[in-house]
Amino acid sequence: MSNNINIKKELERPLGPEYISFRNTGYSEEPYIEGWTAIQMANRIFGYDGWSSHIIDVNTVSTEDTHDGRSTVAAKAHVRITLVSGIFREDIGFGVAERVNGKGKAIKQAYKSAVTDAIKRTLKQFGKALGSCCNDKNYIRHIKQVKKKNCPINESDLIRPGSHPFTVQGTINIPSNIADVTEKGVKMHEDKLDQVGIIENKRNSIGSKKPLPSIEDLLSSE
Repeated sequence: MSNNINIKKELERPLGPEYISFRNTGYSEEPYIEGWTAIQMANRIFGYDGWSSHIIDVNTVSTEDTHDGRSTVAAKAHVRITLVSGIFREDIGFGVAERVNGKGKAIKQAYKSAVTDAIKRTLKQFGKALGSCCNDKNYIRHIKQVKKKNCPINESDLIRPGSHPFTVQGTINIPSNIADVTEKGVKMHEDKLDQVGIIENKRNSIGSKKPLPSIEDLLSSE
């Protein structure tokens, strides 16, 4: 329950200026978030295994070929996003690839653009943190005045060729004197086996019908 409350609070938070981009439409600047930003935020809020996307449909809307071998393709995609709780949202997106050299390449670019747009539009339905803040004109007016943070790259955090996967430190506590600990463990195990043997011998002795010989009997038998 508390996890759902935390997710709700995160979804209600508007994005910082670092995540907002603007495109010039000719008469105004249109705010938007990029596809990787939307996916990154969804992973952060829902968890990497807390949501999934499904392409219901994607198809070509129109194509236009020019005499120089270039193609312009428009595509439409229908996407559903489902949370681990079962809640889902759906929306459609559009993508256009203009004057691309090769029709197959143009179709590929248009499809990718349409799917990305559909994913962003669908995620936007979950809250401000996933892009709906871009529809708030008052927020956009003020966010332009907020200074972006300079986030330098820590080279030690980069995945490089030959680098080892990240592991959480401290999850397994291995003592420095592992040899001594192992030796002590073996000795304790042997001692326990000896004790078990002694107890078993005593049980056999007590349970036997023939009494144990006395010291006098042993001496007289020599």
